[in-house]
Amino acid sequence: ICVPVSDEQLATIEKFFEDTKGDGYDWPGMILSKVTPFFIKRTGRWYCSEWIAYALRLICVVDNLYAYADLTPQRLHNLLHKYHEKN
Repeated sequence: ICVPVSDEQLATIEKFFEDTKGDGYDWPGMILSKVTPFFIKRTGRWYCSEWIAYALRLICVVDNLYAYADLTPQRLHNLLHKYHEKN
């Protein structure tokens, strides 16, 4: 899904990437959240869909993406698809 951004928004995403590129994937959080009834999140680690949602929120493209504790790649796709259809 294409999300058009301005040069300023692109610079913000690039800075966010530079700030987080070594953080890594939250494997322990993902695994433990699947086998326990709790949502487990390690600070400084990301899920792919979570990183994308946070970046889009930083540049004020979509407001409510980061409100989901269980933002799976499929849910992110569905939400962005609905957003894209509206605009």
